[in-house]
Amino acid sequence: MDNLDKDIGRVLDNYYQVLEQKGYSKHSIAHYRTHAEKFRRWCNDNEVKHFSESIAIQYCTEQIGSYIFSSGLTNNQKDALRAIRMIVGLEKDGKFEIRGPQREYNYRVLADFIYGHLDRYIDRKRPSLSSLQDRKRVLVEFDIFLQGKEIRIKDITPDLFEDFFSGRTPYGRKMYKTHIREFYRDLHDTGILETDLSTLIQKEPHVSKPMELPSTYTMEEVKRIISSVDRSSPNGKRNYLAILLASEYGMRASDIINLRFNNIDWDNNRIDIIQEKTHNHVQFPLLASIGNAIIDYVKNGRPPTGNDIILVRHDSQFKGLPLSNSLIYNVVSKAIADAEINDWRAKKHGPHSLRHSLATNLLKKGTNLSVISNALGHKTSETTQVYIHIDIEKLRMCSLQIPAITSKYFRKEGEK
Repeated sequence: MDNLDKDIGRVLDNYYQVLEQKGYSKHSIAHYRTHAEKFRRWCNDNEVKHFSESIAIQYCTEQIGSYIFSSGLTNNQKDALRAIRMIVGLEKDGKFEIRGPQREYNYRVLADFIYGHLDRYIDRKRPSLSSLQDRKRVLVEFDIFLQGKEIRIKDITPDLFEDFFSGRTPYGRKMYKTHIREFYRDLHDTGILETDLSTLIQKEPHVSKPMELPSTYTMEEVKRIISSVDRSSPNGKRNYLAILLASEYGMRASDIINLRFNNIDWDNNRIDIIQEKTHNHVQFPLLASIGNAIIDYVKNGRPPTGNDIILVRHDSQFKGLPLSNSLIYNVVSKAIADAEINDWRAKKHGPHSLRHSLATNLLKKGTNLSVISNALGHKTSETTQVYIHIDIEKLRMCSLQIPAITSKYFRKEGEK
């Protein structure tokens, strides 16, 4: 079902249209739309453009707490889960899922192997939640496939592998092959299978995706964005700190909302974090602007709470609780709008745009690519190389003169 062509906006518009076609009342449509729009905002916050079942699973797990219905969910959580599962069903086979599964899938063919494999996968690779859900989903489909063929895991053949992978997009084939290949290689490495059947799975040819250059703002524009925040209120002091963390350090929203007091080393003037997305350790110098903003917020804005997280909510019902990614997105987006940046609506205007801007502006100042990579917490400098394509002036310096052609076989246009 993972199809890169399924734009989030078109998926949700189709969902609303089908609700009307099926005769849902205006009240019900408005109710489901509320939950669907929360999903849209989460996608914007995480810069997710394309819909897939794995994205829906990630959203439900993070925001609702589960992708399956259970007695522990509130009515509102069940309604939110139902709305997302309806969208998944609609995109998968054109039908709404009316009743969701009440418990996790029970493996049959893979039952004796799956949980040990998943434990080793988690220990070895420390995957993100979405990667783990992808692995589980692919193995569920593979278990169902083996059941239908009435074969054991060791009886698989190249033709059966191809039968399982067929009909998927190039991206889907590559992703499914990776998960199944690693599953079989693990079974061989642990002695469960004598033969390494992963060698029967041929690699997919590389499929290049068109490069999408990130949105960036100049150094002067970033200064205007920072200056646009009104720091006279507690909310303003918090929002100012959040924008500084995004613009000065290039922190992702997930790292901003999880920044704790024990991450600040005041004695040695540094900040140490483990990135939420990559699990990489990143160390920043404690800039005076950041340090002063933290002190100002803690002394004059932050509500008293036993929570170790620095930036917290101020509204009465949720006072002292951690912020959400979407709130950070809204804070940055409002600051960019208030700064009256030209054509800001045509650009990305969330915290990631400030991260991109930091990298691009550092590159323009001549900072080494490896230094930028370390500052952003990228696993390899290859990830950082996309910013080279944004620095037009540096690219012009790489252009070569076309040498004069002196060959007697060459004629200028118009000569005889």
